[in-house]
Amino acid sequence: MSFLKNISINQRIQLTVILLLLILFSAAAFSVSKFSTSRVNKSIETQASVYLNQLSALITEIEKQTGGGFNHIDYATLKPHFNQAAFYQTDFPFLIDNKGNYAIHLYKEGQKYPREKLNEIFTRRNGSLSYIDFIKGKEQEVRLFFKKVESIDYYIALPISLSEAHEDLSKNRNILILIIIASSIISVFVVRFTLRPVVNAIKRINESINKLSLGEAAKKIDYPNNDEVGQIANSLNNLIDGISRTTLFANEIGKNNLGAKFEPLGPNDRLGNSLINMRTNLMNAASESEKRKKEDEKRNWLNVGLAKFADILRQNNDNLQMLADTVTQNLLDYLNANQGALFVVNQDN
Repeated sequence: MSFLKNISINQRIQLTVILLLLILFSAAAFSVSKFSTSRVNKSIETQASVYLNQLSALITEIEKQTGGGFNHIDYATLKPHFNQAAFYQTDFPFLIDNKGNYAIHLYKEGQKYPREKLNEIFTRRNGSLSYIDFIKGKEQEVRLFFKKVESIDYYIALPISLSEAHEDLSKNRNILILIIIASSIISVFVVRFTLRPVVNAIKRINESINKLSLGEAAKKIDYPNNDEVGQIANSLNNLIDGISRTTLFANEIGKNNLGAKFEPLGPNDRLGNSLINMRTNLMNAASESEKRKKEDEKRNWLNVGLAKFADILRQNNDNLQMLADTVTQNLLDYLNANQGALFVVNQDN
């Protein structure tokens, strides 16, 4: 069964349907054939019994008219009835005397009937037996129906070839086989037509999944039916949308747009939640960096100012008026102030 691994789902379904149909039709054909054969056999028994009873009644009636047992008058009267086939082409009746000789037969009059069959006929008196005989150059099964005619102590028999009796069944069997073949072919086309949308959808789903596995963008699946395949297609479409939104959000983060909106696919969306955590960490890092930058600017401003005014104090320390003007002017410039004043405390007076 290893070859099943290399065939598509469509081929598997078609193969399964064909096998099931063949099994179903074959079982039905076998049952119908058996039932029909049994019915035909019962019909043969009924018809043969009625035929032998009528022929026995005819012989008895003729014997009553002629009397004295079976004689040449009886023979002449009955011979035309034995020269006609009963139901089929080869089922000619015959008459056997109590010694086993053919009293009336189409072409064996005066000959002995086979001893093994004769003993069974004499023992049972009424009934049937089966044997194989050559008819029209072919080996065929023959059903021999026989009945004792009490009025003359003779036996009438009717051999019926089952092949001839079942000839119509054979024709019907051939027709049934053709119907099975035609039904199987039609079923294959119906299955192919029914499964085509499903198989095509599965192929598109497979292509999209392969692209996603390679990190490529995949197209959404358009499948209108709400069956199992439709549910798979909807889930895949949701996944494609989610990956598209996640990719867009990741690109915005890459552009340092930390305020971009994003909703994860669900509470257990590991990738989406990881991106949100990364954005939070980046925002915290940016905030800390801004704080450090401001503190550094303050320290630099303070250090530069101290160095600048220390230099001013060293240069003009011998002239108080000039020192005051220089300090005031540079202080206004450094503080970006519009005006200012410098008061000197006089502690001498």
